[in-house]
Amino acid sequence: MRFIIAILLMISVSGCSSLNTSLIPAPAAQGPTLGMTRAQVAALMTKMVVVGYEIDPSSGAAKPLEVKSFYSTEMLPSGNENYLVDSYITGVLPAGQRVKESGLTPMIFKNDILCGTGHESLAALKAGHGCEK
Repeated sequence: MRFIIAILLMISVSGCSSLNTSLIPAPAAQGPTLGMTRAQVAALMTKMVVVGYEIDPSSGAAKPLEVKSFYSTEMLPSGNENYLVDSYITGVLPAGQRVKESGLTPMIFKNDILCGTGHESLAALKAGHGCEK
């Protein structure tokens, strides 16, 4: 009888979930493509991202903490041109850790048109090589 109770207890406990502490990606979406307008990119990229969890002390239930994925914007001169760089949160370490540059994806705009994405494009722009498009 104890064996049956132990098995039933193990089955009921095995259904409990645990929190994943690895990198939590932003919701998958069709990615932006070069030539899109800033508004089109914002419509694709501006989502809610889980950045951690809050534990309800009375029930023990985990409630996700969410923020909008748009993180920052800056004007970046390169050569004779000015570029607008919007950074979006695309991956964050959970449980109260800060957003790191590696968790951001830069979107580079020239005249409101997407001409580069990612850290490589941003580094090329800062080195004075202009935008991809």
